[in-house]
Amino acid sequence: MTVEELIRNAFPEGLNYDDSAQLCLALFSFKALPNEMMEQCTKDNLAIVFAKLSSSGFIRTIQTNTATLYGANFHNPKEKGHWIEVIASIFKVGNTVDVVRSKQLLERLSHYRVNVEP
Repeated sequence: MTVEELIRNAFPEGLNYDDSAQLCLALFSFKALPNEMMEQCTKDNLAIVFAKLSSSGFIRTIQTNTATLYGANFHNPKEKGHWIEVIASIFKVGNTVDVVRSKQLLERLSHYRVNVEP
């Protein structure tokens, strides 16, 4: 199973933009999935996956003001570069990961309680 399939299966109703950004950051930041799935959680692969999710309409209610918080407002969310900037916000902006919300999203994704330690 791919990370994209896992996300689509766990959230059949889709995700709003902020939850998508938090899930992207959480998948990059935390070791919350089995190793074979974590291998897919590279910056480039996650950026491709989330750009595809956005292009397909899976990611709903994209708000440019929220994208600004991640420093990603110069790229369209349907583009890989947007999600690269979201991930880079960890290093550029700091404090962009909402640990509580990330834990909730990861638990729904993985179907078990997760530890969100980096």
